[in-house]
Amino acid sequence: MIPILRVVLVVLLTGSLWACATKPPTVAEGLELYDAGDYAKAFGMLNQLAQGGNAQAQQALGVMYENGQGVKKDEKLALTFYRQAAANNNESAQYLLATLLEKNSGLTNNQNEALKWYRLAASNGHPGAQYRMGQLEMTGITGMAPDPLKASYWFGLAAAQGDPQAQLQYGLLVMRGRAGTSDRVLGYMWVEIAQGLGDNETIQTALQAAKSLSASELATAKKMASQCIKQNYQSCSRMAR
Repeated sequence: MIPILRVVLVVLLTGSLWACATKPPTVAEGLELYDAGDYAKAFGMLNQLAQGGNAQAQQALGVMYENGQGVKKDEKLALTFYRQAAANNNESAQYLLATLLEKNSGLTNNQNEALKWYRLAASNGHPGAQYRMGQLEMTGITGMAPDPLKASYWFGLAAAQGDPQAQLQYGLLVMRGRAGTSDRVLGYMWVEIAQGLGDNETIQTALQAAKSLSASELATAKKMASQCIKQNYQSCSRMAR
């Protein structure tokens, strides 16, 4: 019995080791190698997954080709992989695809592919795309007049996700009554939060904006800003004052 048991154990152990050796790679493992700077190994692992249709791996390969990490820089291949991932509804790839298209060809009309992907990525919740849509609406999408109300919508969505530039722009629009209604206190609350960005231009903008508030309003806005941060930027417009 003992020799038979020993054989069974050896077979089971061998099977286990074989299973471990043939275990398919994961995106997390590929990204871990990427973060560690081992681009060659990361590429091999992610490429295998991308060929199998994994959108996150496709998006990562797009980044590697765009930046020339582990492979020769090739923006055409970057676009190819971004498009594959974007078609699989990866919002990061949709945003990166839009930015690369815009960099290469600009936004020429309302049907431009870059604008299409910015809008889709923004609708899917990507804060960078939401901020960019806000910028585009503020300057006027090709052939259209500037639309601060639409801009405030996109800036507001990105602000609620913690984007400091969006928080600044949204706050200013609310303060100036260009977001539907005028609310200096609520608007300055977002401007105050945006100061966490720490750059001198934002700080100077905040100081200038503060001049339109009374001491009482300013104190309330700052108190609201602290609470809004604690709430992770959620439901801040409905806070009690």
